[in-house]
Amino acid sequence: MEDNDTATNTTTLGAVRVQVHVQAANADNRDPSSTTYKSARATWAPREDHDDATAPEASIEHLPGAAAVVATTPASAPSPNQMVTIDSDAEDVDEQDQEQVEITRTDGTQIDESEFLADIDDDVPEIDVTHCRLYRMADLGLGRFTALERLGMRQNLFTKISGLGRLAGTLRELDLYDNRISKIDPIAELDQLELLDLSFNKIKRIPPGLFSHKSKLRDLYFVANKISVIEHLDGLESLRSLELGANRIRVLENLDTLPALEQLWVGKNKISSLSGLAPLTNLTLLSIQSNRIVSLAGIEVLVNLEELYMSHNGVLELTHLEHNSKLRVLDMCNNRLAKLSGIAGLVHMEELWLSYNKLENWNEIEEQTKAMTKLETIYLEGNPLQAAAGATYRIKVKTLVPQARQIDAQIVRR
Repeated sequence: MEDNDTATNTTTLGAVRVQVHVQAANADNRDPSSTTYKSARATWAPREDHDDATAPEASIEHLPGAAAVVATTPASAPSPNQMVTIDSDAEDVDEQDQEQVEITRTDGTQIDESEFLADIDDDVPEIDVTHCRLYRMADLGLGRFTALERLGMRQNLFTKISGLGRLAGTLRELDLYDNRISKIDPIAELDQLELLDLSFNKIKRIPPGLFSHKSKLRDLYFVANKISVIEHLDGLESLRSLELGANRIRVLENLDTLPALEQLWVGKNKISSLSGLAPLTNLTLLSIQSNRIVSLAGIEVLVNLEELYMSHNGVLELTHLEHNSKLRVLDMCNNRLAKLSGIAGLVHMEELWLSYNKLENWNEIEEQTKAMTKLETIYLEGNPLQAAAGATYRIKVKTLVPQARQIDAQIVRR
């Protein structure tokens, strides 16, 4: 985001995309650490000093599907020279206090949310109001958009979901990333949803019956909330991707209602075991970095698994992978591996990440990778074998894995 305050309303051919980006006071006081967390939607760095990690603006992905062509500014939108301010401490606003908050410009005039979308035609298929400091969803009058299919409302101040009931028959994508929502029960009536993003909110639990009529939902994101239990996912028979990263989950459970799930993202939780994965027979990607895993026991049931991301855990040895013969990507960086074994039969391997473990034996590297004829990327830096090899490190890796096109972060020159 630029340093200057900006306000832009962009309209597209066949779809309206309202994008009013207002840089409020202290909006850029982000303090990302050097440790990033990879998720299905973005790569972000959690703040070390805050329990509710926030995403750096550079990582935010806007609602897909439209490119801007024409720019206009609605009468109710802040002008480029006006700063939006909040009269109360919005960081601590609860649902019951919502009516006491007033959002004003620096000239003292209040933003009228009931007029915010007044210039938008009723039949538009897409609306995206990102970073507009909106907080009363009901006042936006969204019910009049009878053909609305995609609604993006990222980075606002919403604490309550309301006023969406009349969109139940058309709305396919709803993006409420980075708001202050804690109760999500109104989502239950939106039975045509195919994508739902509730990341970076204040959700503590998934209520029963929320997804009982969501047979079309394919992508579900709950990144960086306060969820401690995986529950009430019944009705999601078409779900392909589930993102629960950066929550407070300790156990992989209640996944038996997700027969079509292909991707599961649960990084940065408190999970200590891979048990509970048996129902996910169609899973092709498992991302479970930054947890408390010490053993791969339980991974063998995922016979269709192609990508496994397990960096920043405490895994001691690579066992239980004999039945995961389809693996193409294996990320075991920053674990506690002292010996390399158990992966010689993974002949479809294309990327092998083993950085920052305790590997010392070059013979093990050769033995375990010699049948991996498709292996093009290998990471071994940060292991004792790199220090022992010194300047000959890359030469040794090239000799043992001659087909490699990338060694650590460097491309191999031919």
